[in-house]
Amino acid sequence: MFATVVKNDLVSKRIEKKLKDRLSIGETNTPKIVFCIGGDGTILRAIHKYSDILDDIIIFGIHTGHLGFFMDFNEKNLDNMIDSVINESFEVHGFNIAEAELKTKNKTFTYFALNEFQLIKVDRVIVLDVYIDDKKFETFRGTGLCFSTPGGSTGMNRSLGGAIVDPDLHSIQLTELASINSNAYRTIGSSLILGRDRTLHLKPEAPIDVDFCYDHLTMNIRGMIEFSCSLSDRKVRIAYNKNNPFFERVKQAFL
Repeated sequence: MFATVVKNDLVSKRIEKKLKDRLSIGETNTPKIVFCIGGDGTILRAIHKYSDILDDIIIFGIHTGHLGFFMDFNEKNLDNMIDSVINESFEVHGFNIAEAELKTKNKTFTYFALNEFQLIKVDRVIVLDVYIDDKKFETFRGTGLCFSTPGGSTGMNRSLGGAIVDPDLHSIQLTELASINSNAYRTIGSSLILGRDRTLHLKPEAPIDVDFCYDHLTMNIRGMIEFSCSLSDRKVRIAYNKNNPFFERVKQAFL
């Protein structure tokens, strides 16, 4: 019933041992509850590890790292958390994930992300026509673009100057990486926050090679001809602590 995904440090390992002692945790490929011990990166590892059964699991985030916007528990309230698991008295928040379709000449790939997607080209300017639904919005020239969920808006998106979005708002945010703006070329120059029913499409003038990042994973795509991104109906279900709300964690992290 239980499984753990654990950061490789002494504190996280100590908490894992306590969990296993109290809950008799054994390794299983089909858990109902996954305990993620570490930081948000640990949760990202977990959801991609269990992507095939994502709709069937509940994640408990136990924070021992530096950033933990999805991590509602820690070593101090660990016993209370374990009691809530035993008594089935915990509450769960569903975080929408983003889904993407990436096309090359010969193949179509699908991906999902809890935090964000990024398309980047560092050795030269990337040129992409940006469509909102089926209507062209702009031609982007720059280093790349980032597509973030509300839950992921505190990550790379914020570092790029994007807005922090309440996770209760079902939306997707498009943020630029080093866009070129001059008398000859112009982009919107700010983040766009779009409703859940919108789809973003990117089309290069010709097939291009790009670095594609989804959450903590990166790959090089050769010959991309189209990219589409939208908010998925699928959700990552994460147990939460009402005494540690989202914007309190934002305050603790940034202020």
